[in-house]
Amino acid sequence: MPLTAYLVLAALVFAIGLFGVLSRRNAVGILLGIELMLNAVNINLAAFARFHADVVGLVFALFTIAITVAEVGLGLAIVIVIFRVRRTVDADRLDLLRATRAHYEQLFLLYEDSGEIDSLLASQERPVIEVVDEYGVAHRVWQVSDSSVIRSVQQKMRTQKLVIADGHHRYETALNFRNECRAASGKSNGNAPHEFVMMTFVNLNDPGMLILPTHRVVHSLNSFSVDEFHRASAEYFEVEEVEAPMDAGKAIARLQERGRSGTALLAVTANRALLLHSPKAAAARFFAGFSARQQSLDVVQLHKVLLEGVLKLSEDSIRNQQNLSYLREASEALAAVRGEGKQTANITFLMNPCPVQKMREVALAGEVMPQKSTDFYPKLLSGLTAYALD
Repeated sequence: MPLTAYLVLAALVFAIGLFGVLSRRNAVGILLGIELMLNAVNINLAAFARFHADVVGLVFALFTIAITVAEVGLGLAIVIVIFRVRRTVDADRLDLLRATRAHYEQLFLLYEDSGEIDSLLASQERPVIEVVDEYGVAHRVWQVSDSSVIRSVQQKMRTQKLVIADGHHRYETALNFRNECRAASGKSNGNAPHEFVMMTFVNLNDPGMLILPTHRVVHSLNSFSVDEFHRASAEYFEVEEVEAPMDAGKAIARLQERGRSGTALLAVTANRALLLHSPKAAAARFFAGFSARQQSLDVVQLHKVLLEGVLKLSEDSIRNQQNLSYLREASEALAAVRGEGKQTANITFLMNPCPVQKMREVALAGEVMPQKSTDFYPKLLSGLTAYALD
């Protein structure tokens, strides 16, 4: 095989690696690109070492060894990043479960029917537990002892498709604890206490259940220009400059009004406000691998087009909240960008809540949503009930 063939192969591998580095916005993709570029360097060095059987060839061989050591270190970095990204188990939760051998929090799951199950559970009795939380929400617990009611509810729930609204980490923790117990006992007993976990099922058609928006606050950017943001975002959305400053109530009202006809996001800086709506066809390039269901979500439009595409935030930085904060209250999000909080932000994005039905469609299709997409309200109280494993 002539030297030219080695050089062409190396150039091709290097080009692929360089494309990966320049086009990827996550750490794993960038590291894999660098790995390919180092492989290309190694191909060149190995080729020159082979075709120069003298001191020069020896030098090339030594450089090959050095690059190989660097590749080993880079490979370890890739493994560490993948492990960090994929790791979902909260170690503190698992340690607490091991120590207490009791569940003090419930998983919050959604099902859907026209109210039949709620009517079966309706009771004229006084609740056995009744407390009011700091938000003024009343939490009531009734004990159901009628075996016929329990069987009827079980029968109706048997074919339900369930969506975890809150408690994904608790679910992962319960699964890992169950697997530990199975391994320790050496057998699987379907009726063992560790095979079960507390869950609360809520009808997603219940008018008392709300999804609240979680607003995004972007801060600590190396450089930010509202004019440049306006110009860049106008390529992907219709952008209207609206009056500023405005208070939280007026901002949310304006956002809700525009959101009735589709995607709407309100981008606010220290002295300007931009209403973004009606996504354009040019944004399609950011949605490789995303279904039409996912693309219809405001939060996906925000994350993929504006945060990653326009502001150039990487998936890792978003996941680790390096330049991003999440706030429930619109007033706090506006204060952050106006210098009234602990840290002056570059830009705040106010959002409408995700519709329950859209969330359900995405979840049942086995698709994912960006983090902090849904904030279900009211929350289940921790410690209201407990499930002791012993």
